[in-house]
Amino acid sequence: MIRCMIDDLLKSARVPGCSVAVVDRTGVVWAHAFGYADVQEAREAERSAVYHLFSGTKLFTATAILQLVEQGKLDLDASAGTYLPELPALREIPLRSLLSHVSGRRETLRGFLSVYFPGEDPPSTSSALAGYDVRASLAPERKVQYRNVDYAILGEVVSRVSRLPYRDYVRRHILAPLSSDAEYSLGCSIRVPDPRAA
Repeated sequence: MIRCMIDDLLKSARVPGCSVAVVDRTGVVWAHAFGYADVQEAREAERSAVYHLFSGTKLFTATAILQLVEQGKLDLDASAGTYLPELPALREIPLRSLLSHVSGRRETLRGFLSVYFPGEDPPSTSSALAGYDVRASLAPERKVQYRNVDYAILGEVVSRVSRLPYRDYVRRHILAPLSSDAEYSLGCSIRVPDPRAA
C-alpha cells in the first residue's frame, strides 16, 4: 500500500525518484527505492542512494536547538544576537521567532544558493550565513514568512553554542543515537553539472 502511495505521489509531483527508510533505535525497519537517482544517466534509485536534503535539514536544526535548550545552553526567548554578537541586526530577534518563521528577516537568493559540488569542502555555517541579508523587512512576530535565512542563523547558533561544526553536531547528537545505519551523509550523489566546466 505505501509503495503505491509513494509511486502516485512521485508521479503527481513529477519527481523522478526517492529512497525511503523508516528507522528506530534498533536500526532500519523498512527501506525501499523508487524511480531514478539520476535521470540523465538512467541510474535507478537504490536504498543507499544519497540525496541533497535541502530544507529537510531544518528538522535537524530545530531538533538541535531544542536539545541545547533542554541542556540549558540556549534560551528560546533570548535574542539571536546574544549568540551572534557580530550581527547587530539580530539583537531584537528571539530564537523562538526564527524557529517559527516570524522573524521578519529578508530572504536573499545568494544565501539560498550556498551550495557546493561533490568533492569540494562544504561552506561553514558562518560563510553560508554571510550570503544573507539579515536586516529586517518587518518587525518580528507580525507575519509568518518561510525564510531559509532564519534556519541559517539557527544553524550558526548551534555551531557556536555546541562548539561543533553543524554537520558534526547533527551526526553525533541526532543521527548517531538513532543507530549507525541511520547515519546518512549530508551530501549529494545526484549528478550536478559543474558550471565552471562550461
